[in-house]
Formats: sequence, C-alpha cells, structure tokens
Amino acid sequence: MKNVILLSLAFTAVLWQNQSNAQCSAPLTITPTSTPGEAIFQFDLNGMTNPSAFYAEISIYNTTTSTSYNNVYVNQNTNPYTYQFAENGTYDLWVSTWDSLTSCLDTVNYNYVVTDLPNTACDADFSIVNDSLTTTEYYGFNYSTGTNLTYAWDFGDGGTSTDQFPVYTFSTTGTFDVCLTIDDGNGCTDTECITLTVFTKASQTTISIHDPGTANLANMDAIENISVYPNPSNGDFTISFYSNSNESADVNIFDLQGNIIASQKVDNNTGETKVNFDLNGIAPGVYFWQLNADINGKLIVE
Repeated sequence: MKNVILLSLAFTAVLWQNQSNAQCSAPLTITPTSTPGEAIFQFDLNGMTNPSAFYAEISIYNTTTSTSYNNVYVNQNTNPYTYQFAENGTYDLWVSTWDSLTSCLDTVNYNYVVTDLPNTACDADFSIVNDSLTTTEYYGFNYSTGTNLTYAWDFGDGGTSTDQFPVYTFSTTGTFDVCLTIDDGNGCTDTECITLTVFTKASQTTISIHDPGTANLANMDAIENISVYPNPSNGDFTISFYSNSNESADVNIFDLQGNIIASQKVDNNTGETKVNFDLNGIAPGVYFWQLNADINGKLIVE
C-alpha cells in the first residue's frame, strides 16, 4: 500500500511517499526550528517490533543545486536529531530504517524544501588606503561580487553615490564610517563599512574607488588596510597591514622630539603582515608610528 501525504509549513514543505514494512517502519517527521535552515528529524518508533534495535540512515541531496550531499545516522539514543541544511533548495531524503534483530529494512523517500536561509549570492567588499604622496588623497578598490549589482555608497558625512567606482570629496573633517551596500535585485543585499579619519580642513580630502582589475598598481601604494591595536596601549601593541607585493617594509616608532625609539624591518609576504612591539616601561604619552617613511599615525601609551 502506498500513501502520499503533503505537509505545508511556514518555510518548508514535505512530500512523504511511504512504502511501509510494518516490522521496522519508523515514520519520519521533519520540523523546522526558529533557526534558518535548521530542522528536527524525529522518528516514530511506536510501530517497530524492536525499537531498541532501531537504526536509520538518511541520505540528503539538494536537487535544486545538485550539491550539498550528506549522510546522517540516527539510533534510538540520538532520536530526535537536529540537522542544519547548508543552502536553500529542494532536498531528496532517502531514509532507510533497520531492525538489527530481525534484519528488517524499510526505505522511504521524502522531499523537503528549504527557503529561509540568507541569500549569499552577493558580497560587498572594498578597501581604502591613504595615498603615499599626500595625506589629502585616499584610494580604494571595489572587490564586490555578484550579478547585476546596484551600488549605494554612504561616506558618513552626508554624501552618497550610486557609482560602482566613485570619486568623492569630503565636506568636513572628522571620523566617518564609509559604507557600501550592494543589491543584486534577486533577494541578495550586503553591506561593508570602513572607518576613515579625515584630518585636512577646507574640504580638500578626496577618496577615489578603483576597479581592481584595471587599476595601475604601480602608481599606488602597495600597502593598505593598516591597523594599530590596542591603541591606547601600555606599550605592547601590533601594527597590521596588507600588502600586494613582496617588498620589505620599515616600521619605526618616534617620540614627540622625532627620535626613533624602536624599529623593525620586515619582509612582506603578499597578504597580511603583523609587526609586534613590546615597549613596556616607556613613559606614558603620545608617540608616532611610521611605515615605509610615507605612512604614519599616532600612538598613545598610557
């Protein structure tokens, strides 16, 4: 006898095609939780002849994407079983229940639909770094990925742009969160923010965003995304930066009189480099860090 039952849920639907073998039949109920993509697999063992000998294998396959294949194993002690689906789509679940005492095998096919996971088809990503020749110019790269994207830039001082690679001049000095929001028009949105400090008065500081695929890197500093932490510190701090070249870098620490109180030379690997300083014992006050003689910032020791 073949039964077909259609169950509608808030974010999911289950089509149950049950070919029952009474001795080892253990109907499966799939219940979504409040966590996106998560569901509880629970077998009804009441109809089994030997529930203590129950064992089940669930083969899970996403027929929408032809990916995300997985096997789950459940016994009496792990029933119910909480499972996290990896992506949206319609899943085929082949469920085999087994009675190890009688060697009874029952196989049932279920279809389960997942629709409430976040859409990861787009990713907002960009970088900003100070130009090596002037403190009034910043440049950056828009690395965002996705299809048919629209762009919404918020520069933090009231200015905005919808260009993919905008050029913008700040209206005032201050510390601003520069944010990019992208939208693919198909349910995927994402936002990335970078904090930028503008020191120069008279609306002179300009930021220009470039296409990383066509930008002339030879005319741009090879070092970006510089951070100093913790700052303030007790003299024990780290300077971190990203490099798109393998050239060496000089890192110097100055006091207010311009004296070098610490220095390190590092060989850059492409990617992230971290330079650690341990200056415990120096007098509290304001110091300056300098990277490659043209990038610098303030350091406070408490």
